[in-house]
Amino acid sequence: MALRKLTKLRPNHVSASDKGRTLPVHESSHIQSGDIIIVGAGVFGASAALELSRRGHTVTLVDPGPLPHPDASSTDISKMVRPDYGADRFYSHFALECITLWKRWNSEIGRPFYHETGFLVLAGGEMRPTGFEHDSLNVLLQLGYDVDRIDGRELHRRFPAWPSESYPDGYFNPTAGWVESQNVVSWLISEAVQSGVCVLETSMLRLLERGSRVSGIVTREGHDLHANTVIVAAGAWTPTLLPWLEPALQCVGQ
Repeated sequence: MALRKLTKLRPNHVSASDKGRTLPVHESSHIQSGDIIIVGAGVFGASAALELSRRGHTVTLVDPGPLPHPDASSTDISKMVRPDYGADRFYSHFALECITLWKRWNSEIGRPFYHETGFLVLAGGEMRPTGFEHDSLNVLLQLGYDVDRIDGRELHRRFPAWPSESYPDGYFNPTAGWVESQNVVSWLISEAVQSGVCVLETSMLRLLERGSRVSGIVTREGHDLHANTVIVAAGAWTPTLLPWLEPALQCVGQ
């Protein structure tokens, strides 16, 4: 879904009356954009924009477009949602909270974006401590979630497509599934616009700074966007926008 179809386009100046519109940036040399700028309209940027707008903030969402952007990590047919993260108890707990919210969104939207199909974890031998499979199972049990232990015989009975002789141990976690990721991002952006978020189809050239504080961004057209807070939600492009972070941020795979 192209964002330009969500709302009427208006050129040039961004003011309070432009909230909830999608705007191309053209001729204005100085644009006052409100108290929060979010760079990147993927799932993190779009969801942050929607939530902050609902909390009463004036939000400008900046992305080169088209939206959802075809190169964004969250633009895909589906993405897995699971709390199985080895020994990382914090991340597992965080993921389980998110699954609760996904179910709430399903109810609010009136159609399922999150599909709870479960997550099958298999090991090529007996699961042992420090292994991903064992530690994931252990954390879920500690958090009080029911999972089904799967041995070779049970694997053959329930999931016959998998060779039971190759995977003698494992488990099935029913509290997991997949999300229609591109459709979710389209919905988030549409809801953000309806909530009052101003979406600018442009990209960030650099940060604006005032003393030791970030005070906004400069767009690729050379326009200044001022804000009290700037959130960069650019995923793998973050080191390109903020090159001094490149040693600390590396894209490891997708």
